[in-house]
Amino acid sequence: MKHDGNDKRPSRKASGEGHHRHHDHPGRRLLDYGDLRLLILSLIGQKPRHGYELIRAVEEQSGGRYTPSPGVLYPTLAWLEDGGFAVIGESEGNRKTYGITPEGRDFLSANRSALQHLLSRIERGGRHGAPLAVAEAMDALKTALRSQLKRPDVEDGAVERVVAILHEAARRIEDGAGEGMEKRNRQEMSTDTGSQNEALPVIERVKHELRRRQLTVVDVQRLSPAMIRIVLGGDELQGFASLSPADHIKIFVPDGDGGIAMRDYTPRFFDPVKRQLTIDFAVHEAGPATRWALSAKVGDGLQIGGPRGSQIIGGSIAAWLLIGDETALPSIGRRLEEMQAGVPVSVVAAVPDRADEQNFETGARLDMHWLHRADPTDAVPYLEKLKTMEIEPSTFVWIAAEGSVARAIRRYLVEERGHPMPWLKASGYWVQGKADTVEKFDE
Repeated sequence: MKHDGNDKRPSRKASGEGHHRHHDHPGRRLLDYGDLRLLILSLIGQKPRHGYELIRAVEEQSGGRYTPSPGVLYPTLAWLEDGGFAVIGESEGNRKTYGITPEGRDFLSANRSALQHLLSRIERGGRHGAPLAVAEAMDALKTALRSQLKRPDVEDGAVERVVAILHEAARRIEDGAGEGMEKRNRQEMSTDTGSQNEALPVIERVKHELRRRQLTVVDVQRLSPAMIRIVLGGDELQGFASLSPADHIKIFVPDGDGGIAMRDYTPRFFDPVKRQLTIDFAVHEAGPATRWALSAKVGDGLQIGGPRGSQIIGGSIAAWLLIGDETALPSIGRRLEEMQAGVPVSVVAAVPDRADEQNFETGARLDMHWLHRADPTDAVPYLEKLKTMEIEPSTFVWIAAEGSVARAIRRYLVEERGHPMPWLKASGYWVQGKADTVEKFDE
């Protein structure tokens, strides 16, 4: 479920086309800032492998000098899959096996010299004499800088913070203040791969057939002053799949100017037997989707698309902490209802009023904290509550709220509480003053 608004957002198609645009320049090195992508592609080109096999293969390829963590490997595989270079094949138990596509083989062929140069550098020990772990960190820094600074709305304060961080990092490296961290990193890299895999969560990405479906409203409920539940049905839901509570679908509604607006919403519940899909609409400013939901009645039609894919969070997660506003409640509620019995989960949810609180049926060991706030862009109520809460090791934190709020919560947990980045996923489900805008901070 995302916040609604009045403006249209450019189609995500452009980002997908960007992956393939490089085929027009066979000699161009697409992976200058991601050598691991090229190495992984060459390994699955030799034979299909699952994630842990690839971790071991990279470790062997580097002579034991570098072992990629699952938190690095799986986003790399997702990038290759999204670009059309890799495909998920048959599963081995609950492990997905990745293979190369014809496009991937074409890319390897076009970049044969780059791959040979990369393998030569690995054999020598890294990039221009630098250890592979340092080379990867440099790549990660470049990617983070591009992601943060290429946005047209980047604030001066954000630029200043980035500059300060870079100067501080340079000073610490020169002064040798990071020796303890380097030693710790070497110890972690020498740890066997199996224990690393057990210690980190894994995000598995599954792609779905992308198609539009014409559905009919079969029920409308007012869950609370801030939430409307609409149940859609129809034979076109045959084959519909949503594997994660964080999935989103596109709905297509009139924009009020004779056109069609697209908005993202969470599949709250799907009944494959009845072929019914439930969507919860948070009632905010009257954008196109909110206007449609407020006037919806049984028999009305609605076209949806997706979901494009699912991100399934798993691994050795001991507990969960879910944080969000009313736009995140559909995802939070679904996650609670789908959790295994006895799993410890804490929820911090901010809503306008006590009447907007919801009850969730769950077998999890739930510790629920409701916040009543007037300003949905104010992060202070969340931070004050989090300061009173213990966060145990191996707790996965999921955050979804207004963009500035999600960013502030994420910064507090990482910088002040020291929560590890692989154990946290944050999104701005909506951004104040911008229609149909989503911010992601850790992808």
